[in-house]
Amino acid sequence: MSSFSDHLQHQFIHHFPYSDARYRTNAQAGLDLYRTHSFFILHNDEQILNVKIDSFYVELNKQLLPESTCSCQHNGFCEHCFAAFFYMYSLIEPLAPLFKEWRNHEKAALTMLSAKQVLKKPKATFQEWRQTFEEQYTLFMQGRNENDRSIYHEYYQYYYRALVKKAPEHPLLYALFCMYGAVHTFYKLSAQLQAQQLSTNIEESFVYSHVYKITNEIYATADSLKQTKYDGDALSIIEDSIPYIRELLHKDMPLQYERIEIYRVIWQKVFTLEKWRKTEESELKAKHVSFINNTALSYLLFLQEKDGEAKERLSDETLQMIPYLIPWLNDLLHEKETDRFAQWGSYIMAYIGDYVRTVPTTYQGSRNMVSMIVNLFQHYKDLTNDQTLYTEALQTLLPYSFIEYSDFLYASDQLKKWVELQVLLQYDSIKYDEQTIEALKQKDEKLVIPLYHQMISKLIYEKKKSSYQEAYIYLQELKRLYLQMNRSLLWEHYMEELAIKTKKQRAFQQLLEKGDLLNV
Repeated sequence: MSSFSDHLQHQFIHHFPYSDARYRTNAQAGLDLYRTHSFFILHNDEQILNVKIDSFYVELNKQLLPESTCSCQHNGFCEHCFAAFFYMYSLIEPLAPLFKEWRNHEKAALTMLSAKQVLKKPKATFQEWRQTFEEQYTLFMQGRNENDRSIYHEYYQYYYRALVKKAPEHPLLYALFCMYGAVHTFYKLSAQLQAQQLSTNIEESFVYSHVYKITNEIYATADSLKQTKYDGDALSIIEDSIPYIRELLHKDMPLQYERIEIYRVIWQKVFTLEKWRKTEESELKAKHVSFINNTALSYLLFLQEKDGEAKERLSDETLQMIPYLIPWLNDLLHEKETDRFAQWGSYIMAYIGDYVRTVPTTYQGSRNMVSMIVNLFQHYKDLTNDQTLYTEALQTLLPYSFIEYSDFLYASDQLKKWVELQVLLQYDSIKYDEQTIEALKQKDEKLVIPLYHQMISKLIYEKKKSSYQEAYIYLQELKRLYLQMNRSLLWEHYMEELAIKTKKQRAFQQLLEKGDLLNV
């Protein structure tokens, strides 16, 4: 086996442990793609393989496989990335020995740990790991300029990657080491950010994309540890690390949302023992009250299903808490805890309208939050076939939820409410297509009357000859509907008012005089 193939095998086994069902599933799907699809090589060098598979574009990072990307935009190493890897590996080595080594590696590692010579090794401790993190950081900072903005890119690219190379061989300890290493990297980047005091624009341009790479590592490794039973070194390491993770709640650090999310994910997926959560709850209750501390405490209560107490803790700050609550509710849906979701959904309903209208600083910010909230309640509707909360959310979030609510009313054949919504929010009715107008007519011709009024007003306002002609056509159709309803007096009154309003628009007045709109 060549050094390159050995490097690839080592990465494959350690970055995608066979014990993780997610990787096994994606690998199997990738193997099926590898066997049944053609591969189009777009670029290939020592670092990168660009390949097209089944209409998707994969950029395979040969030096660090988890850094690979795919146009399917699925999180993590997707089935297309696995397919590209199998294709590349098969060009230099057969796949069967790779799969055999992959399946046997964890069992072999556990067997080695039980052997006498391994038992003689010193126990792994969290304090030793932190010392390793600091030693590597000292090496990382040598010769680097702390004021150089490119350093944010290097925290992940060079510091974290160097830490991963120091990780233990044992799959469980490897995952824990990588998770804590990523948290330590996050701490270091946060301290750097706090020292530099960058503007929001510069943070968005130079920092956040690199922060997300680090947080994604934390989330991915934490997810791989979900439902793990800990003992021995792993148990001691986790217990010793709890105060270290609690440092995320320091109120003066930047990146508050990310800190709370990291804390939440680790306590949800890694720190799962009831005694740990009870002890942490007591620790937080004894601390000075702050927003971030209160948020963390509320979440611990939520994890223990003490929902009433959690809501009491949130009561003074619920409006600011909305973005932090969204992942909680997502977790309930993921676990199909629909009864608890209904209670929490009703709870946040009282606040989401005020939140989207006051807290985000831009329209797009409000729209992004509305999209997340609507998707949340739609998922609940799909799980339960109960559309009550979904409908209430759409109404509460108007006008930002106009598109989603409009689509919902139209798709559910609530056409009268759909028309009322268009008129109420003065939607650009010129964009209504003929198919929509015909569907309304088939339901009830009277439904199109307010839409015709809207379209006529907008067309006249444009003050163009072509628009006047189009408005005239709609006026003819509107007249037919009024007469069909025996509302000739109403039509005459409307036309008199329209003539007065448009008296300075000579071209439109001439059109009215030539036609027969005034004659009933």
